Amino acid sequence: MTEHTITLDAGDHRRALAALSHYLHDDLDGVAASLGEANETGRRLELLLAVLSTTANLLPELRSPLGVQLLRDHLLHAANQEGTN
Repeated sequence: MTEHTITLDAGDHRRALAALSHYLHDDLDGVAASLGEANETGRRLELLLAVLSTTANLLPELRSPLGVQLLRDHLLHAANQEGTN
């Protein structure tokens, strides 16, 4: 596996929080605007990592053994459903 060093900056976190806020308000245009800005600045991966970091920090339960198992269960379910759509 290739090792990457990626540094998240304030803009990445701002875009991540904005995207999450827009999503929670069913504002897909706002989510798209956050993604568009990340695309324009060449920071799509950083946006994704900032969203994941923010989610993990806001929901520390996801890092617990039960949370990890829940995520794995959902991943397995999604993988099983993927071929049926």
